[in-house]
Amino acid sequence: MLFLRSDIQTNLKICQLCALLTAVWFRLYLHPSKTSPFVRHVVATLLGIYFALFCFGWYALHFLLQSGITYGIMILTGVEHMHKYCLVVALGYLSFCQITRVYVFDYGMYSADFTGPMMVITQKITSVAFEIHDGELLPHLPHWHRHHSCSQSCETQCKTILLGFTSSQVCV
Repeated sequence: MLFLRSDIQTNLKICQLCALLTAVWFRLYLHPSKTSPFVRHVVATLLGIYFALFCFGWYALHFLLQSGITYGIMILTGVEHMHKYCLVVALGYLSFCQITRVYVFDYGMYSADFTGPMMVITQKITSVAFEIHDGELLPHLPHWHRHHSCSQSCETQCKTILLGFTSSQVCV
């Protein structure tokens, strides 16, 4: 049991080191002046998925499922209610995963706690949904609020925010 815990911590440390090295590579070879934003976002998304699989194994599918469901909600629902639905679904799925991890699986035994990163993903999902909602209301927003808004036209950036290995939220 202790071996599993140290093995996962080792994977996380290796992943953090690889992410730092990848960030340098990303800055040098995929610089915005050399590469299109689409390519940068695709590479960041694929790296994010790979790092999640490396650190959490098949539990990373929960990250993809939660992001996929809420992204579908963002596309299918109207802008006026999208942020509310995404918040409820993301928090509901996070709660479901936490409850099943605690009560269905043996809580006394160590299992990879994937719910911590899911909390961060839930925050990102709701942040993106609220930014898109605010972006569509741009003429009615105060000046200080416009800086944090986002429009629905930034689909690739939104996918990268949800699944990418970087956490910068830049939507133009």
